[in-house]
Amino acid sequence: MSLDSNVIKISRLHKKSKVSVLLLVENGDFSHKQIIQVDSKTEKGKVIEKVEEIPPNLFDLILGLILLLPFIGGSAWVGYIFSETKNTTSLSDKLNPIAREQDEVKEKLLEARKQFREKNIYYVSKQYKKLEKIGWVNLIDYEESKLSKSYSGTEFPIRFIEKKSLQDGRVIYIFELINKTALPFKVFVDIADKSFIQETENTIKYFTSIDEVPSLSKRLIITKPIDVKSFNKLDFSIYTKGTSYDENEIIHNLIYKIE
Repeated sequence: MSLDSNVIKISRLHKKSKVSVLLLVENGDFSHKQIIQVDSKTEKGKVIEKVEEIPPNLFDLILGLILLLPFIGGSAWVGYIFSETKNTTSLSDKLNPIAREQDEVKEKLLEARKQFREKNIYYVSKQYKKLEKIGWVNLIDYEESKLSKSYSGTEFPIRFIEKKSLQDGRVIYIFELINKTALPFKVFVDIADKSFIQETENTIKYFTSIDEVPSLSKRLIITKPIDVKSFNKLDFSIYTKGTSYDENEIIHNLIYKIE
């Protein structure tokens, strides 16, 4: 072993051999996190914090597997014979009831998303009927989102506050944005059920956004003036800003009945 500047060099080791080095660090701390990299011409190096975490030798694993094969084979044969003597049970009876329920929910949401896309049909499942009573009529994306796990009952990231009538007869609506998660998110609102012409010619006429609602905080969002004789629903979208551990999440088509 040799020390070249800040590089410790170790000669090639024979199989199953090992080498140790004791470092004395003065005026500072040194831990495994400060080892930048481990290089080798033939092997890929890896920094391990504790001796107990060193993985077993590949040869030892193969040898152990060879020794275990007869036992595994015998156990499998015994298990097969035992299973043949039991009464057969249908696959549906073996499935976990919770797993079956989750599959059914996913199928309903897939069908609901298809109906919304093709026929503009709104959908709210049984667990969100309380939200439907206060105006939310389409929660397809929300129901299977990570964001929804932070809210329960009639809690929701968007809450109606009030409406204000203008002199020209149009109305603006004020909503409170409530972020109960550990990540910031942004919110867009526009009128719902826009025609193709409205989408192309008036792309920002009714569009409003709040770029960031920080974690565990609240913000207000105010719509553009709306002609309630022509439009009676709003379309909200929520974008969560993920981290290296949490992916971004986009929730579209949160439809709210304003009248």
